[in-house]
Amino acid sequence: QTSTVQVGIVDPVSYVITFGPSLEYNPNVPYSFTPVIARLSDSQFALCYYSDTSAVARVGTVTSGTLNIVLSNVVAFADNSNYDVMFGVVGLSDSLFLALHYNADATRTTPVNYVGPLQATIINVHSAGANTAISLGSSFTSTTAIVSGFMFGTGLSNSSAVVCFSDYNTGGG
Repeated sequence: QTSTVQVGIVDPVSYVITFGPSLEYNPNVPYSFTPVIARLSDSQFALCYYSDTSAVARVGTVTSGTLNIVLSNVVAFADNSNYDVMFGVVGLSDSLFLALHYNADATRTTPVNYVGPLQATIINVHSAGANTAISLGSSFTSTTAIVSGFMFGTGLSNSSAVVCFSDYNTGGG
């Protein structure tokens, strides 16, 4: 399997979609399941995926006209050495996005151990055209919200987001 990303453009009159060239984003790993993607601007997106023993983030910049994609550096936001990370991504602006994640708490045995505290890590985007770089910002770990399963979110503004998940503490999951 190959982990690829590509851009599509929808013609507003005919509603026909045309795709640009595909780009392999995780070439050193035989597969990358459950990638997540979020819009940052008209020409940039955030991409999060598993890369062997880490959950990582990148930013893609799309070249207008050709639909070519240039990817930023890779930044690991969560350890996945036990293959127990679940994650989501929230686009906020062209300079900021959130990586939502949790590492499963191996000490939990009832009913399953695939739950863990909700964490959010800010990823800073430093744009210079095609030379975009990203870096880790601050992180938050909830002391009350215990996530079970997937988590999703969307930006409400450049500095706020709404997230949804099953909270194991309230019987969810």
